[in-house]
Order: sequence, then C-alpha cells, then structure tokens
Amino acid sequence: MRRITVACALILAIHVFVSDRSRAVELPAAKDLHNDAATTLAPFVDNQTLLVAHVDLNAFEAVKTIDWITGVLGFSERSRDHIQSQAAPISVVTQGLPKSQSVSVYIVISLSDIASFSGGARLPFFLVLPVDDRTPSIPIATEARRELEKAWNRKVAQERVGEALIVGSQETIDRLKKVKPVARPEIAAAFKAVDDGALQIAFIPSVEMRRLAEALFPEAPKQLGGGLTKTFTQGAIWSAIAIDLPPGQIAARLVIQSADAAAATALDQQLAIAIDAIAALPSVRDGSPKFAEIAKRLAPKADGDQLKIELTEENGDVTEGVKLLGPILQAILNVK
Repeated sequence: MRRITVACALILAIHVFVSDRSRAVELPAAKDLHNDAATTLAPFVDNQTLLVAHVDLNAFEAVKTIDWITGVLGFSERSRDHIQSQAAPISVVTQGLPKSQSVSVYIVISLSDIASFSGGARLPFFLVLPVDDRTPSIPIATEARRELEKAWNRKVAQERVGEALIVGSQETIDRLKKVKPVARPEIAAAFKAVDDGALQIAFIPSVEMRRLAEALFPEAPKQLGGGLTKTFTQGAIWSAIAIDLPPGQIAARLVIQSADAAAATALDQQLAIAIDAIAALPSVRDGSPKFAEIAKRLAPKADGDQLKIELTEENGDVTEGVKLLGPILQAILNVK
C-alpha cells in the first residue's frame, strides 16, 4: 500500500512537472553528455573523487532490461519479480515524459565518504540531480532517498546545493557545501570516449591516489598474476564504460586511457597474465572452466595509448560477459 501511495504521488508530481513546462516553455534539447557531466559535477569533485556514473532514466526500459539480465543468468521467476519490484520507481518517474527527453542522475563515489562509511552512518556515495527544465529532480530525489533509507538502513537526506539536488548522508552534504573543487578534466574525456548510452561509468583515480597505491602496494597480489602495481596505475589513468539497454540493442563499450602507448601495451599483456591467474583459482576453475578463454576474448586490447573493446548483442559477446559476471551480480543482488 505504501509503495502504491508513493507511486501515485510521483505520477501526479511528474504530470504537473511536464504539463506546467510544456505550456510555459519548450523543453531544451539535451547537450553533449560529457559537457553536461563536467559542468554538473564540477562543484562536487576533488582529488578524492574515485568514480562517477551517469544514468539516463528515460533511455531504457527497466522491465525489459531486467527480464533480459535475469533470463541470461537463469534467475528464478521469484527473484526476477523481486528485482522488478525494486525497479518499479524508475518507470513511475519517467512515465509521461517525452522519449527524447533525458533524465540524468549522477552517482559519485569519493574516498572521503568511503573512509567514513565503515562503522558509521554515512553512505559511501551520493547522488547528484541537475536542477533544470529537463529533470524532475524533486520526485526522483524523494523516491531515491526513501529507497536508499530502506536498503541501507540509515538516514538519508536531500538538499539543493548550488544548481543541483544532492541525495546522500547529511555529513556528505555538509562536506560538499564546504569542499574546494578541483578540476577533473578526465571526467569529460572519459564520458566523451564511450559516447552516449543509458549508463556510463568512469573510474577516475587521481594522480595522488595512483601514486599512493604504487607506494603502499608496489606489487599486485599473486591471485591477480602479480607484477608491478605501476603497470596498472600507468596503464589505467582512467577507465570508462557505456552500456546500451533495451528497448534498443544491448551493447557495451569500454575504453581505458593509458599514460602512453607503451603503458597500454604493458597493461594489455598483464591483463592476460591476470586472467590466467584468476582462472587457476580453485573456485573459478571448478565453477567456470572456460573463464580464461571467454575473458581473454572479451578483454580490451591495446590501441595506441588506449585499450578498447566493444561488446554487442548480435555477436553474443554481451551475453557471454554477463554470464562471466554472473556470480558477482548474484552476490550484489543477493538472489539466485
């Protein structure tokens, strides 16, 4: 009953949002994603920012996407229906909006919040919603806050800071009000490299983070094939992935930016070693005997000073990739 009440309230709120603005002004066209992301996130990022993600809630159909993923992984109907119920607010939020209109939500992970997460009340991430004529920020933030409070069993706040609405722990929001932003041009570069999609994720460790990793852990774990940590920190200055979801063709594009061509080649070679090492682990060897064969085929390949790979639904690469990540996805979703 509570979810039905929330859904009705959201539908009404979005109806008002769309109706009022359609009468008053013509909705502006979406700008380039990489420029939008850089502008929206600029006041909230610094050298502690580790990952940023963007999802366009109006660029995919949640029901079809979940049906496809759970079908590939062989989830039970009960598990599929449970995940569908959790994703229901997405359909509610986008109902009635023009399909050409983007509905952007950004997710930001900072070491500042991760360090305070263990044993505390703070979430390890926060959401950023642009306050503009294209995004129904308040209804999205309200539903997101409610769902996060239930999922994480802790208090979650929402507050406007500058030209964005922030959803996260109150301590995080207070921190963002006082943060001294640091220019992170790799955010725009990473999103531009993988182009548009329903979902984009950019892993952007700062120079300071990569140097610290090299100092604290000069060698990679043997379970990952060993080797110098510098091979990874110089081979992956930033990484970005974009994913296209139903109703269109499912596809994924991955780009890893290296310090130079030599660093890209070194990372390419080290990834093959790491795949063999992981494949040799008893749990992987017994559960996924073809892990090495599939992982090497799907791994990004050196191309100048980058590593790239594009997986599509047509050639079956996306399906193989999802199956390869199946145990991880099941653990995250806590379903079978």
